[in-house]
Amino acid sequence: GTRDSILLLEKELEDADAIFIACDKGNRKGIAHFPKVLSWWSKKKGCVRSACIDADGSGSSSEKCAEAIALSVNKFRNTTIIFQGQCTDSGGGGVLQSLADALKKLNLTAEEYSIANCTLHALQLTFANPVKEVFGEGGLGRRNVMQLIHSCYDLQACRWWHVNTAAQHLKKHWDAWI
Repeated sequence: GTRDSILLLEKELEDADAIFIACDKGNRKGIAHFPKVLSWWSKKKGCVRSACIDADGSGSSSEKCAEAIALSVNKFRNTTIIFQGQCTDSGGGGVLQSLADALKKLNLTAEEYSIANCTLHALQLTFANPVKEVFGEGGLGRRNVMQLIHSCYDLQACRWWHVNTAAQHLKKHWDAWI
C-alpha cells in the first residue's frame, strides 16, 4: 500500500543528491489537489529519478502550499528532505519566489536554491490564441470548428472503446462465433 511505497521511496532517497520538487495546484470538479513530484540525482543508479509523493490538497496561498509540502515530506520517517530547487507554474499562490520563501521559513530549502517556472502554458498559448481567433472558442453549446473537433475526438475515443470491447468479446467467445 501507500506506506510500503513511502518506505521503498525512502530507501531510494538514501543516496539522493540534489532533491528538487515540482508541484501545481489544481481543482477538478470541486476537488482540490496539489500533486508533488520529487526529482533527484541517484548516485547509485547514475541518473535522475522522479516520483510523485502524493496529490493531497492544499490551501491557495504559498504558505498553505508550503505547509502541504512539509506534511508530504514528513511521511518520510528516516530521511530528511532538503530541496535544492523547485519548478512551478506562474499563477496564483504556491508558485515561484513566494513558495520558495515559505519553504525556507519551514527549513525545507538549501542555502543555494533554484527556482524555475513551467513554460508549457506559455508555449501552448503561442498556438492557442491564433487558433481561437480563427476558429472561435470551444465549449458546450457552441457551434463552431473547435467544438466540432472536440466532438469528433470524443466520438473516435468512444468508437475505439467499443471496437476494443467487441474484440475482447470475440477473443473470449471465438468458438461460439464460428
